[in-house]
Amino acid sequence: MLTRELKSRFDIDVLYARADTDAIHLIITGSPFSWTALLMFLPTLLGLIGIAVFAISVYQAVVAIPSWVWGCLIIGGLLILFGPAIGELILRGIEEAKAR
Repeated sequence: MLTRELKSRFDIDVLYARADTDAIHLIITGSPFSWTALLMFLPTLLGLIGIAVFAISVYQAVVAIPSWVWGCLIIGGLLILFGPAIGELILRGIEEAKAR
């Protein structure tokens, strides 16, 4: 994605690209271009790549969870929301039955 965007925006050919844990190394060729425009563009592009990687990792984490767990989560949420009202209704019915 980085090489494609550099080619489309600045007409830069990337000869070599390597990413370490804290640095990106590029060897590029191209027509004369504004280095300030390139340096201002790189953080934006790398931020978008980071957001895409984060979205993919969240998607992979969600997909890895079995479907029955999602069902239990939904049922648990419904019980948290409606459980107290259902419990009060049951207790009221029991108290009315005892009063008769």
